[in-house]
Amino acid sequence: MNLLKQQKLGLGTVQFGLNYGATNESGQLTLQDAIAIIQYAGQNNISVIDTASAYGTSEQVLGTCFKSAPADCFSVFTKTIPLRTEKVDASGLLSIVTGFESSLKNLELESIECLLVHHAEDLLVPGGDQLYKQLEKWREQGRIKKIGVSVYDKEQIDLLLSRYDFQVMQLPINIFDQRLIHNGSLAKLAKKNIEIHARSLLLQGILLLDPQKLPAHLHSLKPKLTELHMLAKNTGITPLCAALSFVKQISEIAVALVGVLSVNDLKECLNAYNNNYKIDISSFSISDIDLIDPRRWPLIQR
Repeated sequence: MNLLKQQKLGLGTVQFGLNYGATNESGQLTLQDAIAIIQYAGQNNISVIDTASAYGTSEQVLGTCFKSAPADCFSVFTKTIPLRTEKVDASGLLSIVTGFESSLKNLELESIECLLVHHAEDLLVPGGDQLYKQLEKWREQGRIKKIGVSVYDKEQIDLLLSRYDFQVMQLPINIFDQRLIHNGSLAKLAKKNIEIHARSLLLQGILLLDPQKLPAHLHSLKPKLTELHMLAKNTGITPLCAALSFVKQISEIAVALVGVLSVNDLKECLNAYNNNYKIDISSFSISDIDLIDPRRWPLIQR
C-alpha cells in the first residue's frame, strides 16, 4: 500500500513510558490504560505505532500490550538511541546496535516496519555514514523494512537528503507550525516518494488549551489561540477537529501521529480526524521558533 495516497492516523506512545507533554496533568499512563488503548487502536484500524528507546518504558509496555492485541495488527516504528556526540565512533555504533537489540527484545518482536534515527545530527557528524550502513545491514537482513529519520527543519532535511536515502521522515507540523509547507520541504519529500509522518499535531496539547491557561513562556500565543478557538466555535467544530482537519488536508502527509492519555482521547481523535471539515488556517502560521518548537520551552521533556 502506498501510504502517500491514503492518509492514516497513527498512535504515538511517548506517554506510555514517560510523564510527557506541556498540558499532561495525569502523568505516565498505567499499564491497564495502555493495553486498553492498543486494543482499541487495533479494533479501529489504527495500524501505525510509533515509539522510541528514549521514551522511558514505552517499548516494554508495548511488548506487554501486544500480548492482548497481537503485534501483527500493527506496523511498529521505533528509533535509535540518540548519541548526541561530535562523531560516531566504534563505541557509539555499539550503543546503537545494543539499543536496537534491546528495542526488539522489549517489543518482543523479531523485526519491525521501520527504524528511525532519533537524533538526526548523528547522521551528519563524522562517522554518520557508518550508522547509516548499519541501518542498511539490518534492512538487508529483514530486521527492518524501512530506514527513517526524525527531523525538525528544512536545513536538516536538505543535508540528510544530500547524503542518504530514506523511506520515512518524521517531522513536526501543526496549525501554528507550517514552516515545512511554506518552504517546500513537504513537496520535496513527496516528490522523492518518502513517507511523511507528521508529529506535534496539537503542539503538545497547546492548541486545545484554554487561552487563559497558557504558560507564561507561551503568552504571546494567546491572540492566535483565541482566534483559533473562536474560528472553531463559529464553524461548529472543536479545536481538536480543526487541528486534525488541517493535517488531513495536507496530501503529502502519509501518517498523522497522535498521542493520547485514554481510550476516550483516542475515540475523540478518530472522530475528529474522520470528519471532513475544511477551514482556512493560512493566517495562523507563526514564525517565532521559540513559540512553536517545544525543544526551546523551559522545563519541558522532549
